[in-house]
Amino acid sequence: MRQIFKSKSRRFYLFLILLIILISLLGYSLYRSISYLRSIPANNPQNSQLPLDLDYKAVEEIYDHLRSSYDGKLTEAEILDYLKKGLVEATGDEHSEYLTFHEADFFNKQLKGQLIGVGIVIHEVNQQVVIKNPLKDTPAWRGDLRSGDIIIKVDGIEIVDQSLHQVTELITGELGTTVVLTISRPQPNVEAEILEISLKRELITAPSVEHEIKDQIGILTISRFTSADANSLATEQLAYQAAEIFQNAQVRGIILDLRYNIGGEVNSAVATAGAWLQPNTLVTRLGHNQTFTDFQISQQAPQPPLSNIPLVILVNQATASAAEILAGSLEHYGVGQVIGQTTFGKTSAQSLIELNQGEGILKLTTDHWFTPDTIKLTGGLKPSIIVSDNPQTSNTDEALDKALEILKNNN
Repeated sequence: MRQIFKSKSRRFYLFLILLIILISLLGYSLYRSISYLRSIPANNPQNSQLPLDLDYKAVEEIYDHLRSSYDGKLTEAEILDYLKKGLVEATGDEHSEYLTFHEADFFNKQLKGQLIGVGIVIHEVNQQVVIKNPLKDTPAWRGDLRSGDIIIKVDGIEIVDQSLHQVTELITGELGTTVVLTISRPQPNVEAEILEISLKRELITAPSVEHEIKDQIGILTISRFTSADANSLATEQLAYQAAEIFQNAQVRGIILDLRYNIGGEVNSAVATAGAWLQPNTLVTRLGHNQTFTDFQISQQAPQPPLSNIPLVILVNQATASAAEILAGSLEHYGVGQVIGQTTFGKTSAQSLIELNQGEGILKLTTDHWFTPDTIKLTGGLKPSIIVSDNPQTSNTDEALDKALEILKNNN
């Protein structure tokens, strides 16, 4: 099935055929990196050269051949899903995609930090699926999975050529069931250790904000930016709660840890910046159709509780989107020093568009964000001090240790 729709015919025809049909389902929303859209967008001058009507006879012809001559089982739902996916792939934008109903449900649970799984964050390094970090008090944490472990198999299934989404779906599953991960653990100067680790799946509800105080230094870890729902407060609300605790404890410095924060809602990141920046301060600008929309801290926001406390901001290559906005704005105003690794450099903002009758979701790049002085951080935010964590020293956090050292020496 995949081979059929990866053909040149798909590239030339299928990407465009359903354009007018799908555009009629699109909505438009401003001011959020992830939002639900329900109205038809204004004409985009960048695509004004596209015809109003398309000749999709070739698609019908391909479909007729599939229906009459393909030696295998096809379903109408699969064909339509791949047509939609192929159409969005015409953008060439890795952050735009069509999500089926099942994929959309999975995406929303990920966004809210609520999945049944084992509690690991994974990413791709050199075409390998690598564990970024195990979440505290989860099966992965208790099972001694470590940052830098390479996943080879899930329940005996080789994951070569599997996408991160596919691997994540293999690891997640029904509550109380068991999954076996085969991992390769790099060892210094010797061959990697191969381990099989059996873990029982649990409901993983990862808070977007965690905090602790170490040696009179407040550590604020933000994993994503989300709005409030029935299960959790908004990220900015949790951040302000932590700020009050830091104030009461009279901490002498704060570490804002944005490592592995892949973003979320721009509004939430902007509101979180209010813990350090004055009301009405410009945090970022979103550009759409060659126009800018400014995002400012609300005039009704309280005075920033943390503005007079020395700040170090931790970032790495997985810090992206709304997290880069927060780090970049705090650096722009000279509030804190950024250390770690160059960030991901995701300057685009996506909107989630609900298709009619629950037929999935279109995640589409609709805007790009800029710093307050209208600079697009292409290539990522470069820290003033480069610190790389060594995955082979699982008990040592080099970047965090450096941040603690900076703040201690600052007092």
